[in-house]
Amino acid sequence: MNLALNQLVRSASHAPLVDSAAQAAAFEEHQVRTVMQDFELDREGFCDLFAQTTAELFLSGTLSFDEADNAINALSWYASMGSWHMELLPEFSWLVYQAFDAGEHDHGGRVTNAIEQLTKPRLIALLERSLA
Repeated sequence: MNLALNQLVRSASHAPLVDSAAQAAAFEEHQVRTVMQDFELDREGFCDLFAQTTAELFLSGTLSFDEADNAINALSWYASMGSWHMELLPEFSWLVYQAFDAGEHDHGGRVTNAIEQLTKPRLIALLERSLA
């Protein structure tokens, strides 16, 4: 794994959820530029790679749900409120965001464990499609 990308995910995973400025600040511009250059990515590609990496680290057990959820929330803040001012995350990143969002709620008692029943299966399906 790319060291700059790993550092970005780890930094974002510890950004306070209630502080949008801290979430956006979790992305150090020089690290973002390094990842974009190393992988020859545009902004959308960066978002998708960050989301994919976060999902993979969560599914492997390297990041807890809360850490991965924080990282994805920080990505959303960075892309929309940071220097990029993107209106929406790219489709893949948005679907990863929604998969983590599904794990944040109890869904009115319709599921007993939203992370296991909703988040993980959605992430696995998204990663399988992205690798196909």
